[in-house]
Amino acid sequence: EAAKRGVGAGVNQLPDMGMFTMYGTLNVFSAINIAGKKRVMEGSATVSMSNGVGTFTLPLAFAAEGFTFIAQDIGQGVYTLSCQPYNTNKVTMYAKSAGVDANGVIYFKFLAMGSI
Repeated sequence: EAAKRGVGAGVNQLPDMGMFTMYGTLNVFSAINIAGKKRVMEGSATVSMSNGVGTFTLPLAFAAEGFTFIAQDIGQGVYTLSCQPYNTNKVTMYAKSAGVDANGVIYFKFLAMGSI
């Protein structure tokens, strides 16, 4: 009923629930678009590292490369991860453990937020 009356569609109003859109693949990622302007995405993934550097491609793109991306190692090693988005859906990831660059596959969880 609220959507029919335009409730939540005006300036400084809380969005109607119809303004939220969910996406995802079971046990891979989930995302929610908020009022058609922002996206929050989380999931689990792997990246192949070579000399401490790897590239991860997000399952959904953002409007610009300035999105926020946070990753946490969940694999057998204990890696410190740092990440730099460089495209609307790509992230360069850097991984080290005790000062040594990672090589091979890293398992991680991620959280990404940005404009759509």
